[in-house]
Amino acid sequence: MTDSELELCIAGIVARVQGQLTAAQVSPAAGLGPDLGLDSLEVLEVILAVEDRFNFSIPDVEVAGIHSVRDLVGFAARAPTQRALKPT
Repeated sequence: MTDSELELCIAGIVARVQGQLTAAQVSPAAGLGPDLGLDSLEVLEVILAVEDRFNFSIPDVEVAGIHSVRDLVGFAARAPTQRALKPT
C-alpha cells in the first residue's frame, strides 16, 4: 500500500470517528485534537481502529507521539505487518 493509499484510508477512519468531515476534508498535516476537534477518547478510538485495520499494534510509548494523521500514516508505513491487511 502506498503512502497516498494509507493517507486516504486513515483519513476515512478519522472522518468516521469525527463524524462531520469526509475523508477528503482530512488533511495529513491535521492535528487529531486541535485541528479535527477529536477529544482524547476519540483519538484513542482512531488509533485502535488504525491498529485493527492494518493489523499491528502501536506500543504505548509511541502512542504519546501521535498527534496528526501524518504521524499515523508514518507509523502504518513502517509497521512490518501492515501488508497483512484486514478486509474493510
